[in-house]
Amino acid sequence: MHGRAQNAGVAWSHTFSPTILNQARMSYVRHTANFPGDPSANAAGIPAIATAFDSLEWGFGNSAGIPQFFTENAFIYKDDLSVTHGKHNFKGGALYERIRNGSRSEADFDGKIIPNSIEDLVTDMKFDDNADLAIFGSPTLGSIFKAEDSIDPTVTPAVRPNYYRGFRANEFAAYLQDDWRIRPRITLNLGLRWEYFGPPHNFQPGIDSNLFTGSNVTPFPYTPAAGSVANPFVH
Repeated sequence: MHGRAQNAGVAWSHTFSPTILNQARMSYVRHTANFPGDPSANAAGIPAIATAFDSLEWGFGNSAGIPQFFTENAFIYKDDLSVTHGKHNFKGGALYERIRNGSRSEADFDGKIIPNSIEDLVTDMKFDDNADLAIFGSPTLGSIFKAEDSIDPTVTPAVRPNYYRGFRANEFAAYLQDDWRIRPRITLNLGLRWEYFGPPHNFQPGIDSNLFTGSNVTPFPYTPAAGSVANPFVH
């Protein structure tokens, strides 16, 4: 993992009079958290390989869930005004925060293959295929429990999807308060605060829709060979 945090800020205070003070602030915060995995495996296009039904589990390549890259940017603007008048100390202010998040999770970028056992792994997925022919006389369970790849089925021919997600959000806050010194030993604190946390949205329109109105496409249709039995574990 590669992580880094950066921040910068500027503050300006101005005294309009002995009883009026204003403070303005601007700040920027940036966080990154990246999980690149083994770059050599990425460059070679090695899929994630791990055995499924074996007490001695073994595998090659990176995890199917990486590489992953996360970046968060926050732009913050804040202003506070303080006014003292008699027994009252009035304060008011507002805040605006613009959040920009970018992430790229390349799950199954190079695919994932899960052989049934160590024997299938070391024989290049031939052990259980040969066992099926010897025992059942035709393909039955096969050597691979599951094989996956990330593709975009809405494109013909199917291609890898757009892995990048860029979310944007706006946040606002405002307040007004009065510290009222009723007596030398009694101060009444009155105030009101309002906050708004805007829902994040993707700046790329339509990419995160949870409603797909297109046709149901099977990118790579598969028809079992004659006489074979479908593997109930593969879906």
